[in-house]
Amino acid sequence: MERLIAIIAATVLGVMALGYVAKNTVLSFMQSGTETAVAQAGEIWSQARAVYGTTVGGGQTDFTPINNADAIKAGIVPQSASPDGQTIRGPWQGSTITLTGSTSTLYEDWNAVPSAACARFALSQPTNMVFVNGTGISTTSVQTGASAAVAEACNRGTTDSLSEVKFSFTELAGQ
Repeated sequence: MERLIAIIAATVLGVMALGYVAKNTVLSFMQSGTETAVAQAGEIWSQARAVYGTTVGGGQTDFTPINNADAIKAGIVPQSASPDGQTIRGPWQGSTITLTGSTSTLYEDWNAVPSAACARFALSQPTNMVFVNGTGISTTSVQTGASAAVAEACNRGTTDSLSEVKFSFTELAGQ
């Protein structure tokens, strides 16, 4: 009888341990998408600066010609993130990134960002401006309530809990 109780107790503890591991595995996958996106956004900016920024071409910054296909060919975006050579995939299911630019500004437009990751992701980059679901929020100076404004804008995501985050990176002379 004691042996049966020990087997039942071990089985119950084993099931509980498996549940704990499964829960934490799911949570780590959810968080890893955000971590991957933060790293990917920063890497795209860094690589774009190396190709289009003041460090090349006689010190003249010009992000105007950037687009997804050219960014992939130039190695700004890893080819593994773009199986078709045109669409850049984000780390979340269905998420995509579109790159555009103006003379001194690179825009990274991230679509299908889970709203649960939106605020953390939107505040993760050293931008002069971030647009969240169409709302522009200045990040260049200390702005009272900027974090609250980002969180509020993230809550305006689509009905399927997805948001759009558009980073506006500006290359300043001497950076």
